[in-house]
Amino acid sequence: MIPKYIVFNTNMPDKRELETMKLELQVKPKDLIPKVSFHGETYADKAELERLDNLQEMIDEAWLMLLGLFLDTNDRNEDSAKQLHAKAEKMLDQFKEAD
Repeated sequence: MIPKYIVFNTNMPDKRELETMKLELQVKPKDLIPKVSFHGETYADKAELERLDNLQEMIDEAWLMLLGLFLDTNDRNEDSAKQLHAKAEKMLDQFKEAD
């Protein structure tokens, strides 16, 4: 059966508005980090190993970003560069301590 009346939502944005709309999400770091735990069951623990692999990729990427910032701000005279360099160095040192 075909309805007699079709109701259009006139509040919906048109195509031009959709192209210029911005979406802002607030995500906390813990929302991005996979939770990893021991289950004592082979299948479940295999899934945890995959999560650990994902976590390792995230850690590697963070380390590379910090290293890039550290190198980019090395020997710069701007105060902001010195602050960024010191912070990146401190964070990179935390990776060294974990070894």
